[in-house]
Formats: sequence, C-alpha cells, structure tokens
Amino acid sequence: MPRLPLNAPLPAEPRLLRACQQLLDSPSQAISIEEMADWASMSRRTFTRQFLSHTGMTFVAWRQQICLLEALSQLANGVPVTEVALGLGFSSPSAFTTSFRKVLGESPARYLRKSIGTALF
Repeated sequence: MPRLPLNAPLPAEPRLLRACQQLLDSPSQAISIEEMADWASMSRRTFTRQFLSHTGMTFVAWRQQICLLEALSQLANGVPVTEVALGLGFSSPSAFTTSFRKVLGESPARYLRKSIGTALF
C-alpha cells in the first residue's frame, strides 16, 4: 500500500490519552471538543491548549485523521462509502468524500482502486 499522509499521534498526558482512547474506541466526526474536554476532565480552553502541545496538531485535525484511518479500514473491507460516511458521523457521503479527497488527494473509490492495484504488484 502507498504511504499515507495520515498521522494521529497519541498524547502521553494521561487525561488526554484517556479521552483519545474513548474516541479511538468509537471514531466519529460528531465528537466535539467539549465532549473530549469533559472526558479529559479539563476546560475546553485547557484541553485545546494541552492537546495541541502534546500532539502537535489541533483536536479537529486529529479527529479527522482518526476518522479517515478508520474509513480506510472499513472501505478496504468492502463497507460501502455511504455506510462508512454516515457511521463516522459525517453529515453526508459527499462531505466525507470532500474530506477524504482533501487529505488523500483522490476520491475513496479511486484511492482504493489505486491502492489495491499497487498492493497486487
């Protein structure tokens, strides 16, 4: 498979790690910063600042990366794009495709066709 431009580092800080693990257990674009801050027992402002400091990225960018990594796994297992998109909390399949294309440079279908073709040779 080609190298992915996806990166979702886990923070070492225990409260942030606990919150991240909850999102990893059930990835969704619908999980808000407020929910994550609650899970980490922090204020929104502290969470936002600490998250950036410990991961090097914003929570919104990190959440998107986690959701796209999960999407790739599901798509590779034959789950339809619509089901993946809605299951991961995207507002629509087109919103998912837009996000996917922005990060990976191609639509999910084209990316998978290319990846599967590359993996066969």
